[in-house]
Amino acid sequence: VRCLNKLFQDDAVAAGFAREDTLLLPYWQHDETRYQPNVEREDWMLWVGRPDRSKALEEAFRFSMLTGFEVRFAAPWYPGDQEWAQVLERVRPPGVTYLGEISRVQKQDLFSRCRALLYTARPDYKEAFGLVFLEALCSGTPVVALDHHKGSTQSWFYPGPPYGIRSLTTEALARDWVNYGASLSPRAVFQRCKEIYDPGSLANQLNERLR
Repeated sequence: VRCLNKLFQDDAVAAGFAREDTLLLPYWQHDETRYQPNVEREDWMLWVGRPDRSKALEEAFRFSMLTGFEVRFAAPWYPGDQEWAQVLERVRPPGVTYLGEISRVQKQDLFSRCRALLYTARPDYKEAFGLVFLEALCSGTPVVALDHHKGSTQSWFYPGPPYGIRSLTTEALARDWVNYGASLSPRAVFQRCKEIYDPGSLANQLNERLR
């Protein structure tokens, strides 16, 4: 059984698999040179991922309404998602733009231009690692995130301004963005990337943190 981290390895053992039959296989080791830092940013946030219920895209809508800040979301729709997509489209506020499904090259461009990455997953969603945080880190992109679910890594990569903002609720996140958003620095994020980014070291440290 291939497991993305020790949380899922423990789940596999609990389901009846022998631990020696499981293999830790982090999927996030990638070439950070694909993402180029850009200090000059545009005034909109990026939300990227599969927009199923666990990712709580509707909270990004609410964030935009509370702050008046533009949010652009890029997401693929999968079979079975159509009903939820229709619900989201009905409640999508004017300040939110749907970019459609994007290519890898388009993702790199969006990460290099957005003011920050917005992350809004539900409390009961178990994040395997959070590849978007690593992509943001390598592109010098601050992260504005709901920090209320076990297993995610934004709190480690982004311990607060000038790297990012973390709050438990959308209302608190919106307030913190208004108060501290101007202090977030792409230059500081990229400097942090150079200081902490090493795939092997990160894998070992994360496995310990997620035991």
